[in-house]
Order: sequence, then C-alpha cells, then structure tokens
Amino acid sequence: MNQFQRFSWQQPDIRLYAVAASLLISVLTYLTRTTPNDDAFIYIRTAEIFLDDGLAAAFTHYQWAAYPVLIGSISRVVGIDLFSAAYLLNGLFYGVLVYAYLSIMAQIDSSRRVMLLAAVTLLVYPQFNEFRQEVIRDSGFWAFSLLALWQLILFGNNRSFRHIMYFVIAMLAATAMRIEALVYLLTVPVIFYFDERMKSSERRRFVATYLGLALTFMLVLYLILLGLGLNLAQLIFGFVSIYGVFVRDFLFPDADRAAEVAVTLFNDHAANYSSEYIALFMLTGLIAILLANLFNGIGGPYLIVLGIGVVKRFVSLPRHVALPMIGFMSVNLVILFVFVLITRYLTSRYTMLFCILLSMLVPLVLDRVLVWATEVKREVLVFRLVVFFLFYCAIDAYISFGENKSWVYDASDWIVANSDEDTLLVTNNITIAYQTGKVAEYELTTRNLSPEQIIGAVPSSVIAVELNYFMEQLLAEQSISQRLERVMAFPSLTEPGLVVYRRNTLP
Repeated sequence: MNQFQRFSWQQPDIRLYAVAASLLISVLTYLTRTTPNDDAFIYIRTAEIFLDDGLAAAFTHYQWAAYPVLIGSISRVVGIDLFSAAYLLNGLFYGVLVYAYLSIMAQIDSSRRVMLLAAVTLLVYPQFNEFRQEVIRDSGFWAFSLLALWQLILFGNNRSFRHIMYFVIAMLAATAMRIEALVYLLTVPVIFYFDERMKSSERRRFVATYLGLALTFMLVLYLILLGLGLNLAQLIFGFVSIYGVFVRDFLFPDADRAAEVAVTLFNDHAANYSSEYIALFMLTGLIAILLANLFNGIGGPYLIVLGIGVVKRFVSLPRHVALPMIGFMSVNLVILFVFVLITRYLTSRYTMLFCILLSMLVPLVLDRVLVWATEVKREVLVFRLVVFFLFYCAIDAYISFGENKSWVYDASDWIVANSDEDTLLVTNNITIAYQTGKVAEYELTTRNLSPEQIIGAVPSSVIAVELNYFMEQLLAEQSISQRLERVMAFPSLTEPGLVVYRRNTLP
C-alpha cells in the first residue's frame, strides 16, 4: 500500500480510533489524578447547590453556571459523585474536541499519514493534555468552538447553509461554557465578506442573512431560558460587571496610584523624568505577557517544528480552510489583548484555543519533512527523529515531574480521625476544606490566612496551614505563634508542606 494513499471515510475512521484513545487517556488520568485545581471546587459547590436547590439557585451562586449544572445532572443520572461526573464530562469534551480537530485536518489534507500524524500530534500535545487533570469549563469551550469551526469550513467549501446553522448551534453551546463565545458567534463568519470566490453582492447578502439568523437563534434561546426562570440578559450583564472594576481602573486611573507605580518602577529621581512614559511601559509589558503566554501555550517543541515549517515554506492551507481559521485566531488575539490590557493578567489556559488551531500546522510540517527525507534518501534517520520527537512530547504531556501532593488526602483523613465532628477547622488549603467536610463554604478558601482568622478562632479549633512564604511569615509572628500548638505535619515532620495546629486558650 502506497504510504501516500488518500484518506477515505470508507476505510476505518481514524477519528474514531483517536477519540477512543482520548477517552482511554482520560480514564487513566482520572485514575492517577492528584489534588484538584482550585477552580474545580467552585464548580462542585455550584453543582451541589443545583442538586439541592435547583437551576435558579445555581445561577444565583455562580452567574455562568451551565458547566456545573451539567456536572450535577451527570452525577444525578449516572449515580456517581460530583468529581467523577466532572472528569467524565471533561473526558467527553476532549473526545468531541479530538473528533472536530481531525475533521478539520481532513479538510486541509486527508492523506492517511497526515491524519495519523494529526491524531498523534494532538494526543501528545503537552500543554493541551496537561489540562485533562483539571476540572475546567474551557475544555467544553474549546470542543464546541472547534466543532463550529469545522462547520464554517464546510460552508466555505460547499456553500450549504445548513453548516451555518450548525455553526450557530455549536457556538451557542460554546457560549454556555464561556461568554466570550458570543464574540466569535457575531464576528467570525463576517470573514466571508473577504472571500473573493463570492460576488460582492453575495457577500453582503450572506453577512446580512447570517447576522439575522444568529440574532434569531439568540432570541429563541433567550425566550427558552426565560421560561426556565433565567434572564440571559441579566446573566450576561452580571457576569461582565465582574470586570467593571478593571475597566474603571483602566479608563480612569487613580493619579496617586499612578504616581506610586512610577516611583516603584523608576525610583524617586527617575520618576520625575520617566513617569510620562508609564503608559507605554505598561503597554509593552502587557504585550510581553501576552506573547509569553502564547509561547507557553504552544510549547517549545511545537514552536520549533512551526519554525522549520516557516523557514522551509512547508505550510499552506486551502483558502476555504484558511479564512475561517484566520477569523477564529484573529478574534481570539483581540479578546486576549483586551483582556490582558484591562485585567493586567493572563494565563496560558486562555490562549489554548489559538494554540490548538496553530498546532494543526505541526502534522503538516512533519509530513513535509518526511517527504523531503524521502527525496534526499534520509527517510530512516528522519523517521526516527520524528518518532523521538513525538515520544518526547508524550513524556512531557503525561509524566509529571512536579511535587506529588497526595499527602493532602492523608492530612484530611488525619484531621477527621483526630477531631470531633463539631470541631471547627481553619485552613488555607481548599482540598482539605472540602475533604474534611468541616468548612461549609469551602469554595471561598483562600491561599493565605489573615491574622484575624487565627486569633478569632475558638479554642481547640484545628488550624491546618499549607506553607508558603506569606504563611511562614505570619506563623513567625509572636502574636500568632503563641496562640498555636503544633500537633502534626505532612508529608513529614522534618520537611512539612502543611502543618496542623490546635488553637490554645490564649485570648
């Protein structure tokens, strides 16, 4: 069989094998998971409220609660605990994402080797797969966004308007996960206005028709939710208002605060001459944060491959694929830039949609490298290098070399076993707050305790402190240390990561 044989849907569907592999990886990730991410507890608490008090209560507690509501619904239907339901849901999202990713790749190059390389590329993508261990709504947002992109690409290829309808539905599902999906819904298809394969009048008619269709779907969704007791407009306004303080500080910065920042950055003397450039200084710094997170999102290994593709000119995309991808990536960059400009922070998780789309170029470059190797008769050496490269990425994706914090569960068990049921617990570790069942609003647990929390604790309360720089400084203060009796430490007494105290009777 020729190694360049074209991909055929009549042959075993590589997409299904890749989805099965993804589901297996998710199961193994669930079985080997460590402590949950902090955001997970917000979703779990909201899911508990949904199960106890209903849909409206869940959205009152957490304004964009579709994801935790899904977790609670799966828990109720399947009969499993909420964390298991969350990992099951995320595993399904990853399966959908893999299927959509490979469906898009088939529109770019459906040769069997490219499809196999694409499947492996995604399944060993380090930054992407590291999020399998986290309970986050982003996985659903990524999955539905890629489904929407696939449908938009199909429309660009065959002009069947049913694909536009599927695009709208998929983006509305993505909106249930993250509100910014509405921006993609209302802007990305407008990219076809620049599609020169259509007449100018057709392009204008398409844009008008599409916006009318999208707004109609949104109105129908609004009425459906209103019937369920949820006002979508109020939900959007409430969610966006969270960032109101950031917008206010950005548009109307406090003069005294600006002066303090100038002195901190430039010192007292230099601030007299450089303070007028502080806005430029901040802007370039924020752009650097954005670029650093994009770099972290795609990762060094894949960035090297992409660099080879650019230098060797190995990358080309069909126009009907390139336009929608450019639309998605451009909107994503604008959203990221506005976000970092207003909030002054960003994480690589927010850049993943851009990076997942960029990673689609990696299998294309690897395929061209293998073709080149055949032409220069070095196929064995290059093939081994490609296998080694993918194996390295798999190790990076699935083998953690970080700190194992399973001792947190040992600490939780010890606290439960060595305290009465009504003993109060004060802690800065959210997993312990949840596992012990001694903190009602465990999702509000913060990384640092205040002096008032320790001093105000009743005698015999358990104080479980995960150590960090700020906590070590606090515990060293005499007013705090004289009120605490050290009773246990984890993972060991000599190298503690968490120390358990009892509050003594000193007022």
